[in-house]
This record gives sequence, C-alpha cells and structure tokens, in this order.
Amino acid sequence: MIATQKDEFFSIKSLELDTLLDITKAITLSKDEKSLLKIYIFTLAANFKIERLMMYENQSGKWNAMIKHGIAKDYSPHSEELMQVLDSNRFMDFEEEEFKSINQYFELSIPISLDNVQIASVLLGGTYKIKSHKESIKFIQTISNILFVAISNIRLTQKKIEQEALSVELNIARKLQFQLFPASLPNTEALKINATYIPHQTVGGDYYDYIPLPNNEFIVCIADVSGKGIAAAFIMSNLQAALRVLVKQVITLEQIIHELNAIVSHNTKGEKFVTLFLAKYIPRKNMMVYINCGHNPPFLMSENKEILTLEKGSLMLGAFENLPFLDTGKVYGINNSLLFAYTDGLTESFEDSNTEKAMEIIKKMMAENEQAELLNASILKMLSPQNNAMDDITLLSCKYQILDQIVA
Repeated sequence: MIATQKDEFFSIKSLELDTLLDITKAITLSKDEKSLLKIYIFTLAANFKIERLMMYENQSGKWNAMIKHGIAKDYSPHSEELMQVLDSNRFMDFEEEEFKSINQYFELSIPISLDNVQIASVLLGGTYKIKSHKESIKFIQTISNILFVAISNIRLTQKKIEQEALSVELNIARKLQFQLFPASLPNTEALKINATYIPHQTVGGDYYDYIPLPNNEFIVCIADVSGKGIAAAFIMSNLQAALRVLVKQVITLEQIIHELNAIVSHNTKGEKFVTLFLAKYIPRKNMMVYINCGHNPPFLMSENKEILTLEKGSLMLGAFENLPFLDTGKVYGINNSLLFAYTDGLTESFEDSNTEKAMEIIKKMMAENEQAELLNASILKMLSPQNNAMDDITLLSCKYQILDQIVA
C-alpha cells in the first residue's frame, strides 16, 4: 500500500515536472498569445486528462472568455451564477455549491492572481483523475499563473514594439510634413507673407504654400488632410506635388481643383479627404480669385477694413469622384489687403472652443493688426493656455500692396 502511494506520488511529480518543462519550452519558443493558449489547453488535456475547460480574463473589471474547450460552442453559463464564481476569487467545488448552469459541465473553479490581484479564473470539467489530488490542482493554478505572466510579457513587448514603430512613423511623417512648407516666404514692400505652424503631439496633415507665377501673379493656399500620421503626410505631399505642376500650366483654378480632386479620390478611395483653400492674386486687374473646398473660411480685410468671409467653392477634395458643384470667388480691389487663413486646430484652441466667438476675435485682431506677422502673433496670444486642440495649428497671413511699378 505504502509502495503504491509512493509510486503514485512520484508519478504525479514526474508528470508535473514534464508539464512544467513543456510550458517553459512553449513560453521560450512562442511569440504570440494564441500559441501559448493552445499549448496550455493541450498540456491540461494530455497530461492531466482534463476534458472540459473555460478560462475567463478580467479586463478592466469585465470578465471575457479566453478559452472554451470540450464543450458546445453555444454554451454560456448563467450570467449571475458565473459572476458569483468569477468574483469569488477562491477555489470552488461545484458539487458542494448549487450552480445549475455550471456544474453540469464543470467541477472546479481555480482563481489566477498576479501581484495579489485576481486576473483570471479557470473552470475545469472531467477532473475525476486529479480532483482528489490537491497538489495537482494547486500545480494547475501555478502553471496558469506562469502562463498569464508570459502572456502579460508578450502583450507588453508587443505594445512596446507598436509604440516604437509609431514613433518612427511619426518622425518620418513630421519630417515629410515640414518638407512641404516653403523654405522661405516673401517679405518685401509689396508682399509680406507670414506663416505659423504649431505641431500637435501627433502628426496632422496641415499644409500651406506660396507659389510665384509670371506677371507678378502668385498663388497662396492652405490645406488639411483628414487623419494623422504618415498616411496623411504622404497624401498631402502628393497633393503639393500635383498642385505645383498644375499651377505652372495655363489652366484655370477650376481645372486645378477638378484635377486635385481626381488625384485625392484615386489615392484615398474615399477613405480620406482634404480641405483646401486656393487663392490666386492678379495684380494687373487688382483682383484675387479663389476656391474654398470645405476649408475653414479665410478672411480678407480690404484697405478700408471691410472684412469678407471667403466661402465660395465646393466640397472637400476626395469626398466624391466628381465634385457636384464648383464656384469661383472673385474679389476686386485687393490693394493693401490682408488675408488670414487657418486650419481647424486654431478654433479648437480658444478658451471655450466656440467657433463663432473665435471668428469674431479673429476679425477684431485683423482690424487691430494690419501686418501679417503681428496678426499671427496676436492671435496666438489669445489662445487657451491649456491649448485644447487635438490637431495641428496653422496660420497663414498675407499682406499685399500693389506698387506703382507693378501697376505700370
């Protein structure tokens, strides 16, 4: 009798050792969570003859099923009974408890803790070969804890890899985004352009540009692509390249916008869009033509301080394969005018994020600051110290005066 007990004892210890080696080897070799869970199931079924198994994980206070083995796929314990079992955080023998929706499949419940916090629970069924061996049940708890430590490490490693990859992507996108901006902006008696770009902690798709043309004409634009990261930066780089090619051709702003919309629509397949404001100054006619494609309407202040809201245009680029309508705005008498354009990160940064109130503040600042550089600086001083914007902020101011030699 004593010999038989010793043999059984050493047999169990040998089994536990083999199981521990199998789990350790699996943790060393496996790089993903699913593989570890499969090996865990196989180990319990093969070594301990466990016939049925369910594992629940506590994720932020909610219990989610991770494993369902040896039972019908549509089986689900009664929710109230299940919560009593899972929240108990103790070993439970269902033959001694009345859980009708559970004890038809399972005999034991084993809690799993990490740093004295319950993180999971395992329901075991078909345990007649080990139920009388408390050491074996405790061993199953031990390897379950080991498993969850390994899974936690895999998740942390994966999260770190993802964060590092995101950091690399954001750095690339940031560099690409800055390369889109003009290396320098004009600051002459006739034309002063000032731009301010304040990046958010993530990368947006803000873009502004100044493109000189023959006959002292020039184009200014500001744009914002939906989304963030390197995808947004690449979309905007494609748009900038296309715009700079198109404006060199003798075509109208309407044609340019239709071409840009076709490019954005083709590249994004309707998953992203671009808001854009495009303006062309024509000194010989003392006028400016513009198209606003769903962008925050810029303001143009005339010499007598009358402020126009530049809204005419169309829908955002990329929303439709063909723009359903397209209007061109025309403003005459642009001598000594001041243009102010911005992206939506600006209005989000005001104290109460009230768009209408922000617009009134901007108009007031324009009337008080007629120089491009002073205007941008004054508006930035009005922003909330907390800066509530969830996006980049871009400001573009353009002060234009037609000189006698240009008119001649």
